[in-house]
Amino acid sequence: MIIFQEKYKPLILSGEKEWTIRKGDRRKRMKIGAIHKCKKSMFTIEFFARIRIKKMIVKKFGELDEQDAKDDLFSSVEEMKEELQRLNGEITDNTLMTKINFELVKNDN
Repeated sequence: MIIFQEKYKPLILSGEKEWTIRKGDRRKRMKIGAIHKCKKSMFTIEFFARIRIKKMIVKKFGELDEQDAKDDLFSSVEEMKEELQRLNGEITDNTLMTKINFELVKNDN
């Protein structure tokens, strides 16, 4: 299961959003080719889509760049980093982040 903010739901369902960046090294919990259900909140049982993991790249927070921001639909690396810090709390330049590429498999709406 992967949780996405409400604002990303239409972008995922349209296929426009194909990347997400998550705190930590997610390669042990997520595998290439695996299908994950998507929902908007941890506290709901409703899923809105299923996505397949295509690729994962692990980087340090300080290494995230403009291409990472563009892939994750941010207008700048600064905006992306501010949002990641807001969502994840304390993050340092050495904090590992996983950039996840996915494709929509099924719209569960």
